[in-house]
Amino acid sequence: MVEHISGSDPPAYPPPHTIRGVKAWAIHHLNAYKPALPRSALTTGEARPRADTEFRRLLTLAVRDPVHRRQFAAWCTALANPSDRDLSFAGACKRNGWSESTAERNVDRALTALVLAFNHEAI
Repeated sequence: MVEHISGSDPPAYPPPHTIRGVKAWAIHHLNAYKPALPRSALTTGEARPRADTEFRRLLTLAVRDPVHRRQFAAWCTALANPSDRDLSFAGACKRNGWSESTAERNVDRALTALVLAFNHEAI
């Protein structure tokens, strides 16, 4: 039996940042075609909003392999633009010479690393 030590908080479950939430953040911040989206208060006046820069810095810290980061960004862009066949993930894999199944596994690894980083369990 594990006793709760007074004065310390038990770990929160589920974690505050889920895969679904981090996936939404990633798609928002890594969509390469955001200029086509309507301008908002967040994006006006800056070439790259501060939130995008901070997210990309976290991505660089959490996902060490630059190819995995590029694959993850291509996946996010494809999900953000589902009607544009030129931006499909399969098309990006073909253009860059990536195996699609390996790239999908690398996307899963990157997403997992980001979830861990958001929940302060890694880095």
